Amino acid sequence: MVQGAGLKAPGAAIDPSRGLCCFRHAPSGGKLAGDAGREGLRGASGRRMSIIATIMNSTTGQPIQKMTFGRMPKPWVSFNLTSGELVTADRVHVGKPAPGKFVAPVEVWVTPKG
Repeated sequence: MVQGAGLKAPGAAIDPSRGLCCFRHAPSGGKLAGDAGREGLRGASGRRMSIIATIMNSTTGQPIQKMTFGRMPKPWVSFNLTSGELVTADRVHVGKPAPGKFVAPVEVWVTPKG
């Protein structure tokens, strides 16, 4: 690859002494404005943000419990409730954040057997 070929991010000037040839090698660490990159969902502290979801009962519409997931739960996820019952998600609903808030409410709808 020819050094300096391709797209460059603002501030990613070609510097032959440092080998800056593209936005990944830029002093900003390869971050463009609004680009999450490989970091995914990280907070200002640099740690991964957990997804806090409300587990909802599909038959009654009542909340069962709150649960923390390491990443966004898939619609087919299986997990144990605090009662020890193994349940599979019927659907995952992501709501709109409240005005002025960043966190969107996440609901995982399950049908408990008991």
